Amino acid sequence: MTLARKTGILYLLVAVLSPFTMLYVPSLLFIPNDMIATANSIATYEMLFRASIALGIGVFIVEIVLTAYVYQLFKSVSNKLSLAAAFARLSMTTIQGFNIIFRLLTLAAVETGDNSLF
Repeated sequence: MTLARKTGILYLLVAVLSPFTMLYVPSLLFIPNDMIATANSIATYEMLFRASIALGIGVFIVEIVLTAYVYQLFKSVSNKLSLAAAFARLSMTTIQGFNIIFRLLTLAAVETGDNSLF
């Protein structure tokens, strides 16, 4: 399997899985301007929230591999531009990683019933 084909498959994987964890679950569970209601919603649908976190971790790992593939694929065209694109993509992936950490902390707070964080 060629590098371009592997990259395309990973892009497709990200395009299919990311909307669930980044759009669908937050639209169901997060209530704007009401942190207590959001915490109650997360507690009620805890398995959905956990699935979103697990999928987010999977997408995070795929994004890192995808960054390496895209760099390898385009470095022959322009090494500097490919490196800049890889840096930008890794910056985005870092933000995704922090988002996962914040969701894990939210889950821990909801599980312990510590509403002082909200």
